Amino acid sequence: MKSFHVRVLVVFLAALLGPASMASEFVDGRPIFKDVTSSNSGIEMIVPFIEVFDTDADDYPNRIRMQFRIFDPDTDTKVYGNTRRRGEDLPPIPCVNPADYDYDWDLEFLGEGNSYTGILTVFYVECIETATGDYHERTNAYLYMANTGTANGNAWLRRWSQDAASAHITDWDVDSDEEIALVLVNETDTTETVTIKFLNKVSGNQEFSERYLFSTFD
Repeated sequence: MKSFHVRVLVVFLAALLGPASMASEFVDGRPIFKDVTSSNSGIEMIVPFIEVFDTDADDYPNRIRMQFRIFDPDTDTKVYGNTRRRGEDLPPIPCVNPADYDYDWDLEFLGEGNSYTGILTVFYVECIETATGDYHERTNAYLYMANTGTANGNAWLRRWSQDAASAHITDWDVDSDEEIALVLVNETDTTETVTIKFLNKVSGNQEFSERYLFSTFD
């Protein structure tokens, strides 16, 4: 699906050029411009490479795959090889026979000042059921983390059937092993809850998860 590749380019350029280039799409680019290896002088540019696949040729993407490529910012030559690719399924259209559907995504980078770099991606799909006219929507959050400080860096990808609000690297239990602090959001007709997760930065294994009531609706 070409639209996905174009969107990645637009977001990446916004991160590169700053808020003046595209205020409504601005993504903080600091996590992808940093010094991650002593084998190259100065900083490196961590370029995301995201592929989407429509394996059943129905004009709707059903799988996503991610990796990073590490370059010297003033050349188009890689400093060293790519991080490992990781893939996951995208959510299906939530209608049996959709009269119309649309999908979109948002992303942010994380890992400023860290040898690990991540992409938090939220994918949305919405549709209208032909027989009833009912509206349906579905949201998945994806977190890809990779060691961008070495060639063929270790990587992992996780998926949740929820929206995501934020992610950042921290050491929540002060054990000298860093974790990813992830905030997921779930909304119903009457409540909104947030789920706080801490994931091991290297393995992606969950170390803590708790859901909290955030708001209620009449």
